[in-house]
Amino acid sequence: RVVAIRNLWVSVIVTTIGNICAVIQEWDCRNAINDELCVVSMDYTDGAKVILPTIAYACWGFTEAVVMTYIFWLIGVYYESREEQSRAMGFYACIHSFGWATGFWFIPASRMKPFTQLTWTIVIFFVGTFLCLRELPPPPPQSLSRENKS
Repeated sequence: RVVAIRNLWVSVIVTTIGNICAVIQEWDCRNAINDELCVVSMDYTDGAKVILPTIAYACWGFTEAVVMTYIFWLIGVYYESREEQSRAMGFYACIHSFGWATGFWFIPASRMKPFTQLTWTIVIFFVGTFLCLRELPPPPPQSLSRENKS
């Protein structure tokens, strides 16, 4: 439980670093009405233009791995049999895919401005983290935790 909370905080910190990089990168696009105003040709040899998006994606990728590990651990804690774990994984995969599909539906700037997309992504991340903290299994009884320490 303590390790799970620590991992969630690490993911919050790392994702926040990625989000800050993304906000800095996208700040000039916050009032853009369509994609053409925000899409720029990127010269991948220009390190200064590539570093912020690279850091943002690296942070988000790391967090994705941490969160997936957390979810697999949580499913293993809550469901004992393989059949129950399979059903829980299937349900999780459906919800995860639905979230991605919904996000991709909003990608064209005609449906939602790019900076608004980023803002909603940040808000939903913090709401999801809060909900994860609420769903942690209870701590083990004191007698068990004392036995495990010795």
